Amino acid sequence: MTRARQNRSVMRGRREEDYLRVLYELELEKNIVRVKDVAEKLGVRPASVVDYLGRLSRRGLVVYERRGHPSLTEEGARRARRIYERHKAIREFLSILLGIKGEEAEKAACLLEHGLSDKLLRRMELFIKFIEACSEGFPRFLSHLYYYYERGEKPPECIEECHAGKKTVAQGLEDSHPE
Repeated sequence: MTRARQNRSVMRGRREEDYLRVLYELELEKNIVRVKDVAEKLGVRPASVVDYLGRLSRRGLVVYERRGHPSLTEEGARRARRIYERHKAIREFLSILLGIKGEEAEKAACLLEHGLSDKLLRRMELFIKFIEACSEGFPRFLSHLYYYYERGEKPPECIEECHAGKKTVAQGLEDSHPE
């Protein structure tokens, strides 16, 4: 397969995933999906949505008749749910670890969700679960990290802890990395 053909195939896959995720999100939010809402969320014209819904319908992922309300088939919903979960995990990871929120996190998640390996995504999901299950409340290392994001320097208590431990990041990773 030529590189140009591969790129078109990847773009079609990304577009399909975006449509499925948006249809799923709209079904969750509004219980009924309108072409106008899909177009607005994707930033495309309603006519483009109608055309693409026809493609998804022929592929058995969507039930759609012109002027009707599109809905996901069982297979479409299964795929869309997984795409949505990927998107949500990436957005949460960006928010928690990097402090990226709102529209910026949403756009970044859209870009990243198509290319992440399952292993990387699983690590992001585990990181989120780890943070949510932290028995100490909000982890101190995140407080230190946010301080660093804002000021460009480590907080005093972090500097003291780092000097007390006297390990480089690489040494810490070697000691604790499971692989």
